[in-house]
Amino acid sequence: MAIIAYTFLLAFGTGGEPDQGSLDQFNAVVGTQLFPLVTILLTIPAAAWVASKVDSKAATTHGFAVGFLVAAIGLAFGALDLTMGVRFLLTIIAGILGAKLEPVVFDN
Repeated sequence: MAIIAYTFLLAFGTGGEPDQGSLDQFNAVVGTQLFPLVTILLTIPAAAWVASKVDSKAATTHGFAVGFLVAAIGLAFGALDLTMGVRFLLTIIAGILGAKLEPVVFDN
């Protein structure tokens, strides 16, 4: 969606076809930096929501499961390198953090 919006902005700004180099650069930034960060951050409320649906004793396990699932999906779309390993771990940590923050996010 962001790529489509950016393409329209470039098209209206230039009055014609957008520059392919600008699109490639934007795609690289969104795909390698912005999307992984947003995914990690959105894992926190998703895990909190899942944790709010289960017993408090099982909340951390469910938060881990959400983080692991999101990380595994992200792993399927990325290269196996150190950066992906760090993202994988951060996403799992975000899931556990979401489960721990569930009482704050969903004030029962």
